[in-house]
Amino acid sequence: MTSAIETTKRRFLLAVLASAALMGAFLLVPASGQAHKGGPPEDDCAAEYLINVEGWGDSCFESYGDEIWVRDQTPNQWSVRVQVQTNYGETRWCANTHGADSWHQCDFDFRELGDRIGPDPDHPGMDIYESACVRWRMFEQRESPPQVGFTRKWTRWSDWWDTSIAENDCTGP
Repeated sequence: MTSAIETTKRRFLLAVLASAALMGAFLLVPASGQAHKGGPPEDDCAAEYLINVEGWGDSCFESYGDEIWVRDQTPNQWSVRVQVQTNYGETRWCANTHGADSWHQCDFDFRELGDRIGPDPDHPGMDIYESACVRWRMFEQRESPPQVGFTRKWTRWSDWWDTSIAENDCTGP
């Protein structure tokens, strides 16, 4: 027979384990996002920061709102996905699993400033920071058997883009 103290300890341990499992599940959730039939707003995703592969996909970065847009062009049981890297060591993913002729928007929260460089000699009391930057590349991933999870068609990396002003004046790590 177990005592009331042992029962309380077991309940507490189960509550801790359940909380840890729930927190772990949240960490595995991909970037939030939504499907869009029409694509990004007209002034978003200008051509200079767009990766386009005729016949299978498009992707672009919109600095205002930290958005990555992904378009699937082909009904072929492969989803178009994007791998995103920051110059401060993070890797993120965005997937369009809505099928052909659809866009998917992923919302990220990238840093606006990079690492501190030092004091600003022109503005006493102020500091200079590196730019926080992102780059991305597209690929396709199989969505149905027999090759679920298989990837192909990896593109080159985009240029590095400043997360706060949408200019490609950044450098990688």
